[in-house]
Amino acid sequence: MFAKLKNLTKLHLSLNYITFLSKTSPNTTVQKFKHIGLATCNLSEFPDFLREQDELEFVDLAYNHIHGLVPKWMWNTSKENLGFVNFSHNFLTGFDQMHDVFPWPRLGILDLKSNLLQGPLPIPPASTSIYLVSNNMLSGKVSSLICSLNSLYALDLSHNHLSGTLPPCLGNFSSFLSILNLRSNNFQGMIPQVCTKKSSLKMLDLSENQLEGWLPRSLVNCAKLEFLILGNNRLHDVFPYWLGKL
Repeated sequence: MFAKLKNLTKLHLSLNYITFLSKTSPNTTVQKFKHIGLATCNLSEFPDFLREQDELEFVDLAYNHIHGLVPKWMWNTSKENLGFVNFSHNFLTGFDQMHDVFPWPRLGILDLKSNLLQGPLPIPPASTSIYLVSNNMLSGKVSSLICSLNSLYALDLSHNHLSGTLPPCLGNFSSFLSILNLRSNNFQGMIPQVCTKKSSLKMLDLSENQLEGWLPRSLVNCAKLEFLILGNNRLHDVFPYWLGKL
């Protein structure tokens, strides 16, 4: 029904009571979009017309009923343009074709929270500034490739089954990192040096893990810190009076 609207580039139908036809007929001319918003549209699978999109910058499929794997053709959808991807609040279990790093070089925001994702933590490209993947079933150690994310503003890996020691590069992500939430995983070992002298960190939540040892004195460099949550670990230290400088 939109085929005659040649200049239409942004289509947002989210939060409506509509039935969306996910399959397009072979003779249909597929409109090229830059924005697609189909959150809460009762989708049960990835819309087929997305296969033909190569100019998308924004795609929102959150709060639907999409089950199973992200199809491998999705990796080639607007490969050079995608900056915003939201697949949160579905029933996704993984990816039909897994890459070491997602092949979307301009990606800025990736929201995969509240799904059923299993296996190792997917690593977004270095351009990512906001990465939300909380409330899934991810497991295993965090790949050192995550250290390449040098533009991060917010990283939320909370409420998964991730394990191993925390990457030592946590304090080197970027001077822009404001939110770091690793709550409710199975991380072990010492807390690495989290704050550099140019830190912008406002929230640090490492609670409900199995972290040991003492608090890194580099926390005193977190001059903008507002929330520090460390409960339910195995820390052994004296009360950090030196945090009073903050």
